[in-house]
Formats: sequence, C-alpha cells, structure tokens
Amino acid sequence: MVLKEFVRGAKLVVDSGAWTDKPMPKNPPPFVLLKKRGLRLGNQWRWRMIELSIRDPANNPQVGRVLVAYQREKQEFFAVAGVDTPKGTMVLARFEYHYSHPGWHAHCCCSEPSVLSAGRMKFPDQRRLKRSATSTAGRDYLIDDRSAVSAIEDFFGLSGLDPLPPDVPEDPQKDLFNVG
Repeated sequence: MVLKEFVRGAKLVVDSGAWTDKPMPKNPPPFVLLKKRGLRLGNQWRWRMIELSIRDPANNPQVGRVLVAYQREKQEFFAVAGVDTPKGTMVLARFEYHYSHPGWHAHCCCSEPSVLSAGRMKFPDQRRLKRSATSTAGRDYLIDDRSAVSAIEDFFGLSGLDPLPPDVPEDPQKDLFNVG
C-alpha cells in the first residue's frame, strides 16, 4: 500500500484513542514497529493513537494506525501513518513540523515501499515533500488538540475524529464563569 491509496481509500476508525500526556507504555507499545519494538514518547509529548480498519487496493482488510504527537513549548509536531504487515508496521508517511526544518513537511513513499522497510521509521524509499505539497502550507505552528486533529484529517484523509476527550468542555472559557 502506498500513501495515496491510504489517503484516498475507505477507512473506518476502530479506536480514536484519547489524548494523554503520560509516557507511552512499554508493554505493549501502542505503535509497534517490529515485533515488540515500538516507538516511545516521554511525558514531554502530548499524544494520541488512532486505530483504523482499511482496505488495500485488492479489497483485503488491513489494520492501520496513525500516531499524532506534539510538544507545544518546543513547537514540534509529528504524525505517523502505518499499516500492519507480516514483517512489522510499514510506515507510509511522517507529517512533521519542527524548528530544524522550515515549516510543515512530510516524509513519505510515493511508490510501493520495499518489504525490507517494514518495521523502520525512516528508510531510503521515503522522500521529503516540500511545504507547498502539504495541505497545511502557510499555516503557522499553533498546535493544540483541535488543530492537531485538523492537520491529520487534512493530510491523511481522515474524517469524523473527535478532537477533544469527552470530559473537556467545548469552550473552556465558558465554564470558568458558570457558577451554577
């Protein structure tokens, strides 16, 4: 599966996950790359894992995942989309914003990645898409839960994700002055 097929294909959100500031658990890791080796984020990251049921071009069901994470203070954001394969998770794209590169950008495969690339976050088949090729071109870094969800919905072709956990009011300022 290539990124274009992932973005344009039918996807069903199996688990939309919840935002958390806690470090990622060791066992089992939420975003497994290869067997039990997974991506780990510490408590400085705010993150959320979204699990998807998707169909490959031959209409076979596949499990897909999108991990989205950000650090507001350091102005860093990334989202990783991948699909399960027998060899490990095949990372289709990394969508990022960080201070060491100018603006929003993505690292992705435009052709079918090699089976040797399964289980790796970075590999030679990936290419960097310039800022103008991403749907967030011109968008400054103003990331919170809502804008992070909006960015991944645009880039990965997702829809209907709830940007906030159920216990967070739609407008927090509204509840500050509600005395009764």
